Amino acid sequence: MIDNGNNDYTTLKSTLKNTDIFQDEKRYLIAQGIINVFDQKQKSITSNHLILLNDLLVIFNIAENNQTFSNPKIFDIEKVSVELFVDSLESNVFQITCLNENIIIFTMCYVEAVRWCRSINLRSKLIKLNLGIPTKKTEWIPDNNAVWCMTCQSSFTVINRRHHCRKCGFVVCDECSKHRAIIKRISVDQKLRICNKCYTKKVNHVKLLKDINQCLQKIISTDLSVTCSTTETENINSLSVSLCETVSTEL
Repeated sequence: MIDNGNNDYTTLKSTLKNTDIFQDEKRYLIAQGIINVFDQKQKSITSNHLILLNDLLVIFNIAENNQTFSNPKIFDIEKVSVELFVDSLESNVFQITCLNENIIIFTMCYVEAVRWCRSINLRSKLIKLNLGIPTKKTEWIPDNNAVWCMTCQSSFTVINRRHHCRKCGFVVCDECSKHRAIIKRISVDQKLRICNKCYTKKVNHVKLLKDINQCLQKIISTDLSVTCSTTETENINSLSVSLCETVSTEL
């Protein structure tokens, strides 16, 4: 991830001179950098250029010469949300969501993923604040405020008791919170009750991490020896090991 600088900004404008992204004089660069995008359908990984502007998020394909960008995906920043995958303290995979489109991205290190998530979320919140759009918060729902299960809407009784999902904070019944999982922001070794929706989401995230790792292993076993330097090989191997460790501790 590269923070905004005058040289970077000038170079970027020159590279993207055939687009209308910088036609608006009020638009400016926040950050840019190379990221990896995982295609869930094709089970493939591509390198892309991610650009965060003050009001837009743009993802470009990178040409072979690494000097030109193509096929931009442009998102209004106030419509974008991002989150790190699972609850790992060292997850370097995050998801960008805009309307009905989800993009799975991973970086070479946890710190870079966190910086991207924080920067994008901050810009999104600032734009929403300026436009008067309410921001969504995850909050702990007090027991007394919940009359029925927030998932299936069944009424709470002496038998049908209230339970809190330790991940999203919702109050749910026993049938809707059958699973337990490690939530590392709370405990690194104790499995806690979570609702069925959060568990399903967690399972899907772990499956995607496994798919990404399989792609990395394929790169390592086939193309890596021909196309990558020693440093790049070490980086991809390190990323693969990190993903394996994350998956092994999540469920």
